[in-house]
Amino acid sequence: MLDKIKGQAEKFWHTLDKVFVTKLIITVFFSTTIGIFLGLFMLQVTGEEQVETMTEDNIVKKPTALENISFYIVQAGLFEEKSNAEATRDKHEGAYIWEEDGKYYLFIDVSFKKETLEKKYQNNDTVFLKEWTIDMGEINFSEEEIIYLESLVVWLESQLLGTDDAHALDRLQALTVSKDSMLYDIYKMIQDTDKKAWAKGKILQLLFAIEKNLQNG
Repeated sequence: MLDKIKGQAEKFWHTLDKVFVTKLIITVFFSTTIGIFLGLFMLQVTGEEQVETMTEDNIVKKPTALENISFYIVQAGLFEEKSNAEATRDKHEGAYIWEEDGKYYLFIDVSFKKETLEKKYQNNDTVFLKEWTIDMGEINFSEEEIIYLESLVVWLESQLLGTDDAHALDRLQALTVSKDSMLYDIYKMIQDTDKKAWAKGKILQLLFAIEKNLQNG
């Protein structure tokens, strides 16, 4: 009788162990499966965010690393009437009239070096020198625009500082910018202007056009 009871007890515990182990295996299986699916889902979402960030930040636009463009200009008058500004302009070769708020500023010279202009106009009391800065600020340029602006500055230095870089304009004109770029009007102006036409007045016109386009960009 005792042996019978002992055998039944062993059979009971054996059956219980099998049920427990089976449940444990099923629980572990489902937990692992759910964990794998959640992991794959999170990896996919993270991957999509990284691709979106990469496209937005690295491919389309990059924060500019360009410095502000600073130069010095010589002003020879401020006029209420354009006709008076034009009459005075005719007395100065390569002068440029810049209009703002209904007034006309007459600029007759430009340089990246203040000393150059101070020496040139030291005995002329009818003009005065002022610094002008094209602020790049927080503007985001595309890589195409950065390359173009860097080449543009090199060419301007060759013109205003006499760096004797005869091919700077050729390299600049070999570059392109897209039609929706804030620099497209500048690009067209440089492409359409004859090399011999780049006197001081034309360069002043270009510099003010750069500032206007960047402000409106």
